[in-house]
Amino acid sequence: MSRYQDTFSGKVLIVDDELIVRILAGEALAQAGFQVRTIDDGSQVAALLGEFVPDIILLDVVMPGLDGYATCAELRRSEPGADIPVLMMTGFDDLESLQSAYQAGATDFITKPIHWQGLPYRVQYIIRSSQAYKELKTNKILLSQAQRLAGIGSWQWHLSNDTFLWSEELYQIFIIDRQEDDRTSHSFFRFIHPLDQVLVKSAIEAAVAGKTNLSIDHRVILPTGTELNVHTEAVLEFDGDGLPCKMLGIVQDITERKRAEEQISYMAYYDTLTRLPNRQLFNDRLTQALRRSERAGEKLAVLFIDLDDFKLINDSHGHRVGDLMLEEVARRLEEETRANDTLARLGGDEFTILLHDVKSEENVLLVAQKHLHNLQAAYQLDNKQLFISASIGVALYPDHGDTVEVLVKSADVAMYQAKEKGKNHIEFFTEELYSKASERLSLQGDLRRALEQEEFVLHYQPRINLLTGCWSGVEALVRWQHPERGLLLPLTFIHLAEETGLIMPLGEWVLREACQQLHRWHDEGLNLARISVNVSPLQFRRQNILELVKSAVSNACLCSRALELEITESALMHDMAQSIATLQRLQHLGVNISIDDFGTGYSSLSHLRTLPINILKIDRSFLRTAHESADDAQILSSIIAMAQSLNLAIVAEGVECAEHEALLHQQHCREAQGFFYARPMPADELTCLLRDGNHSFEPVASRSGGDSQQPCSLPAGDTNLSGDGPQPVCLQVPGRPLACQGRRFCATATVWPPSPPLQQKSGKDGTAA
Repeated sequence: MSRYQDTFSGKVLIVDDELIVRILAGEALAQAGFQVRTIDDGSQVAALLGEFVPDIILLDVVMPGLDGYATCAELRRSEPGADIPVLMMTGFDDLESLQSAYQAGATDFITKPIHWQGLPYRVQYIIRSSQAYKELKTNKILLSQAQRLAGIGSWQWHLSNDTFLWSEELYQIFIIDRQEDDRTSHSFFRFIHPLDQVLVKSAIEAAVAGKTNLSIDHRVILPTGTELNVHTEAVLEFDGDGLPCKMLGIVQDITERKRAEEQISYMAYYDTLTRLPNRQLFNDRLTQALRRSERAGEKLAVLFIDLDDFKLINDSHGHRVGDLMLEEVARRLEEETRANDTLARLGGDEFTILLHDVKSEENVLLVAQKHLHNLQAAYQLDNKQLFISASIGVALYPDHGDTVEVLVKSADVAMYQAKEKGKNHIEFFTEELYSKASERLSLQGDLRRALEQEEFVLHYQPRINLLTGCWSGVEALVRWQHPERGLLLPLTFIHLAEETGLIMPLGEWVLREACQQLHRWHDEGLNLARISVNVSPLQFRRQNILELVKSAVSNACLCSRALELEITESALMHDMAQSIATLQRLQHLGVNISIDDFGTGYSSLSHLRTLPINILKIDRSFLRTAHESADDAQILSSIIAMAQSLNLAIVAEGVECAEHEALLHQQHCREAQGFFYARPMPADELTCLLRDGNHSFEPVASRSGGDSQQPCSLPAGDTNLSGDGPQPVCLQVPGRPLACQGRRFCATATVWPPSPPLQQKSGKDGTAA
């Protein structure tokens, strides 16, 4: 069943050599209701069109063999592919690439990384626009044929005596009575629009003087006051001396054709929803403005406006309300835009404003602030009161660029910086922002290569049992060993992986590698109970996480209790019912579930009571100043007490000093993790610590002189399942309940003494297991 409220239909052909793009695009469109076919080579398109004629083709630019430009050009030369809209998918956003796409015959383009949830709407919009264009084109042809079949008004003008004769059809076109016709050229010229009379007379005189044919479009005004657009053509006849003596002409009513042409032109240059100029017209006007400003030495400004969290409006209230809001936003922006400036809608919730003759940055800031304030007022839409804000990026000519592409891109970069600063903000472009955006783009390209080149590594950070001083497990943390920039932390690249969809293959690799590493430690006789792995929101929602976990645990010959999945609250809030069902299945496997970064997302007691989880990881922000602030200590105490009341295990992150540790022990927190004990380290370093026995600490009670009162929270490692449902079953021994006699890992279900290394295992037939 489609998760989209809108109805989508149509046939889509995806042509891309990247498997992941074909899978993601195909899944997004198929779930929306489209019929999807995919191929990996542009040379296959022509053959496929014989059996599958799509309504739109999604075509990658860069492909081996026949690239996207050549494929598109070949399509336009073929009969079935001439009118099929083509959406080019490209990682390039430079002017040359975009011009090449349009020159090859592309309908539109979309830059990578692609927003997969918005892709069905983009595809549906192009299909509808294509259908509307075809209808207009067909109507134009049918209208022309109907006019020819119905007969076109004709006339004869005898130049020697100024006798003007009309056909019956012409009397009908001009709606005049024969009795009112004085049969002179005056009777014809009196119907011509006053503003066009000089033009028509000059054209006739030029044709007579040059002995050439006449062909001209002009306007006529009927006796009823109706204005028509007509096309007049005429040929000359000559007397025996070779002098013009007669002119034979026809008049065709082309009013509807003119309207159709104007409508097609309007669609090419204006946004159909807001009736504002679109990207193409904005770029044209900005190009002209840059030329004038260069000659006059004036400054220009480009404002890039993006609505904050507009997707929530569509998701919560539907796309009809979203469209109403976009129309109202356009109206408000138009109210505050000067007549000589240009306001445009680039697409989605993005708007731009071109300001002419800018005197100073302060003036531009005042204009931007006025727009920002105006957009914040309440919106009354469909009997609902809604609110929205915007982020605005500003670029100045010539300070921040001297071409259309550079100026718009600079304003776009500044807008993203405004969003990063908390949204509802105005930001001017700087060279520092440019460097940051360039680095981001470069890193995005490197990220696609990193998985193939096996540049990712895992580091491991211990978790400490505060009562025993021993390690209770380790957390697997991904790092990127960049060939040029060195070791990169997740903050540098995880958000890019999320945006590009690469987080899913990366997350799968992390899960498998972490389980394999724990197996290797077990094989070496190292008593490490558990490993925890972070699961991204996208991975949790889109991938079959249950099958991934089963595969990773089984292939590593682990007891499923040895695995803990750390999931953020935001990942679970997208579809609460589905999240609960998935978590219950994972728990039934014996996997422990931990809520990561608790307190920074959608934290509420109702969510915690509903979600089937085992462990609460308190975010480091709650511990940072808790040893110095009574208020912060009280908040920490409240979180721990709440978790204890829900019978959840507690792990505190960010322990950096002895005072943090003492406070946690005082609050009866069982486990802790932080730089105070150990920083994340490669597997070989952690292995050395385990072999040398340097993996225990003096219990907190001994160091602090405090009592050894047992905490109220359950020990981490004991699966806490409630209810009357079936008990979890160990994956390694089917049918065996996960009782494990309270051991840290399932000795009864795991081969012990340790099994041979994974590569030495073999099946019954001697092949690798």
